[in-house]
Amino acid sequence: MDTHAKNMEIRVMVPHEGFRSGHFHEDEHYETHRPAGGNEWLLIVSTGGAGFYRRGGELERLGRGSALLYAPGLPQHYGTHPSDRSWELVWSHFPGTMRVHDLLRFPGLPGEPGILELGEAFDAAAAAMHELVAWHISGSPHRHEFAANALERALLWCNTVNPHTPNSNMDPRVERALQIIAARLQAPLTVALVADELGVSASRLSHLFKQHAGTSFPDYVEGRRMERAEDLLRMTGRDIATIARSVGYEDPLYFSRRFKTRTGLSPRAWRSRATFTG
Repeated sequence: MDTHAKNMEIRVMVPHEGFRSGHFHEDEHYETHRPAGGNEWLLIVSTGGAGFYRRGGELERLGRGSALLYAPGLPQHYGTHPSDRSWELVWSHFPGTMRVHDLLRFPGLPGEPGILELGEAFDAAAAAMHELVAWHISGSPHRHEFAANALERALLWCNTVNPHTPNSNMDPRVERALQIIAARLQAPLTVALVADELGVSASRLSHLFKQHAGTSFPDYVEGRRMERAEDLLRMTGRDIATIARSVGYEDPLYFSRRFKTRTGLSPRAWRSRATFTG
């Protein structure tokens, strides 16, 4: 049986194949208790005030930035925390048939509620949840598809801080290095240049990069450049020299040699085959 206080502000979605969502501002009396759980997954992102959930008989706090996940059939008991007068939450019930199974491995599950502290991922995850709600109440004929897409993005952001996710403990300097590389494939990229920007030595960054990215800095950069070159060869009519400069190679002959080493084909032959099979 559900016990609900009167919602101060509610945006509730039209049910669609077990997919529901909403944005609640609740007072100090809000509490929901489902001893038998539900038929769907339930994701709650706490966006203001404080809530609680029960785990093993203990009352646990849900502050701003906490994400709570219940599996189908798991008893649910949550509400506004006794120490607080209000709780703001964005939530979604969604079926297990959705293509998000790999994103549902929150710490605590399957025997207990899953819990994550979103930290730096909070803003993006919360924005995706709010977008989910907005799409569901929109008049768009594709509102359910857009809402499902927003839910998947919210779970993906949760996944970036999930300790059960591979590389979740990546060194932040390596994460920043990956961002720099992605943004500057056309520019000179050496481990010394990036290390200087990050405030570490080149040898230290080389070690961290190999440890956390699983490959050396130069190999990673070249791999990303060749991926980009393949896209340009497949999707544009640009000449080889222009593509070479677009991915950081001033010498098109050197680019062609490196490309053939990576793919087994010259850029021209690769383009011909990609166009033929595309």
